[in-house]
Amino acid sequence: MHPLIQLALRAMTALTVAYHTIWACAPSAHLPPPLPNVAGEMSFGGTVLGGSSAPLSEVPSLDEMKGYGEAQAWGSYALTDRWNLTGTAYIGVVSLLGGGVNARFDIVETDRVQLGVQAGGGFIYATAGVPFSVGVTDSLTLYTLPSVTTSAGNRESVIDLPITPQVPLGLWWTSPTGVGAGVELGAVVYPDGRELHSLPYVALSMGYSPSL
Repeated sequence: MHPLIQLALRAMTALTVAYHTIWACAPSAHLPPPLPNVAGEMSFGGTVLGGSSAPLSEVPSLDEMKGYGEAQAWGSYALTDRWNLTGTAYIGVVSLLGGGVNARFDIVETDRVQLGVQAGGGFIYATAGVPFSVGVTDSLTLYTLPSVTTSAGNRESVIDLPITPQVPLGLWWTSPTGVGAGVELGAVVYPDGRELHSLPYVALSMGYSPSL
């Protein structure tokens, strides 16, 4: 085969892979956790998560379950005491490579309890949720983010995009120096072709807020 033809075929293959990578699924977890805002405060960190995926329509055997992993890098900035903006980049087995932005508005914020609304999106996905957190101690926070997400994935039409729920539960510890660490349990439902798959996961995160 002529070298130019081989080069063209390789380029087409690379573009095909890039297309399905960029137009990928949403990130599996939406971090950082919902913590109280202080205007001008910044935070950044990373998350690794792992789990196993299987078809949602059946009870899978061990042979049908596939290992899963994802890594995220995120950063957030408090525009005001109630508005927070977060950017996320991620790479994973199912989510592949992508990024997105979330905006959060805190409706209720006390010394221990925080309740807000959050919405965002990225490469062909959109998500909306209700972040809620309770301060167990001064340094330990229990949080959740009930949300719904829709993603184009491999769908042929935007008309039949699946809307999938997610209710994670996590703990976040913050040190006096601004270093934080957390663990989150959750499950994601995502489209794989014409079939929905479930993905239970465990996520471990570390972050830092230099302005604390």
